[in-house]
Amino acid sequence: LAEMAPGPFVCFVGDFQQLQPVGGKSTLQAALERQVQVGSLQHIKLRQHEAARCNDNVMLDFLVKIREQQPTRAELRCFFHGRFLPANLDRSVAAAKRWEATSGKALAFLTVTNKGAAEINERRIAQDFPDAWRRRGVDGVPGDSGAGGGTMVFEPGMRIRLTQNVDKDRGFVNGAMGTIVEVLQKSVFILRSDHGVLILVHPVVRPRRDSCDSEYVTFMPCTYGYAMTMRRAQGSTLDAVALFFDRPVPDRGYSYVGSSRVRCRACLFHVGRVRRTDWLPVGGDTRDFGEQVRRSAASISGSEDELDNEMTESDGDDDSEYECGDEFLSESDVAVDGDDEGFFSEGRSECEDDIAGLF
Repeated sequence: LAEMAPGPFVCFVGDFQQLQPVGGKSTLQAALERQVQVGSLQHIKLRQHEAARCNDNVMLDFLVKIREQQPTRAELRCFFHGRFLPANLDRSVAAAKRWEATSGKALAFLTVTNKGAAEINERRIAQDFPDAWRRRGVDGVPGDSGAGGGTMVFEPGMRIRLTQNVDKDRGFVNGAMGTIVEVLQKSVFILRSDHGVLILVHPVVRPRRDSCDSEYVTFMPCTYGYAMTMRRAQGSTLDAVALFFDRPVPDRGYSYVGSSRVRCRACLFHVGRVRRTDWLPVGGDTRDFGEQVRRSAASISGSEDELDNEMTESDGDDDSEYECGDEFLSESDVAVDGDDEGFFSEGRSECEDDIAGLF
């Protein structure tokens, strides 16, 4: 591009601290950075502005921190004060429903794996639509297995996320969210998207992913919309998010991408145990920042009920990590220990918007 100066003018806009490619290397990033270093490509660093997703100063401080450096456990406990959901997923889903009823906003669970998202979606459907869920063995139809769809049943009021680009003119596109308004057949329904567009959702036929032969499968191009992976949520702005780190050590960048989906800290929640190993930034270096990349035996032991009701030992530093079930952290619980200074500015309330009473 530099050799083509003075034209054409091409501008690359991106955040290389977000999730990296599933396979291969960051070739474009390396090429651009190389040209910036030799001075053949201009580089502009964008700053916060009034049209940005987030205007919450404490939230912005937190995002700046986790974008490039692993936070301490004390910082995480303090930031999420009053906004922990139980490790037990049934209780966590029930708590999310109560918060939604009080706030009037939809809360989406963001997971690391498709399996984790599917499990939360199933538990939400089982709680909200028990009759439909019990008959899924008879009336169920296959969802998009590549997106964690599983066997699905449909009823008005269910939240749905589309997973295939079927008709862009009608809004039938991958990632579109909405609510079922009418079920015409067990595999055909009308979805009202979050943008108010009515979409007729129906089965699609696609080549089988795991077959070299010319085999095709028929499935519903959707999943339930109460949970999705952080990778699928990348680029979206959501009303409220609960982070569920369901893999022992997720890839770098997941915590930053998940946390940056909402506009303010009052709408960001954490499910279960706080582990530093879940908060590795893209491009971090264990030698430079003293990153913790391995979980201790203590951090992976104990039942869900134990995690919800006990305070356990830390994974490798001198903090204690708090497990929150129906009882949420108090101000004294989040006092910063020793040399864990935290990232909040002096004079600012460190633990605001305590909404623990809603749970």
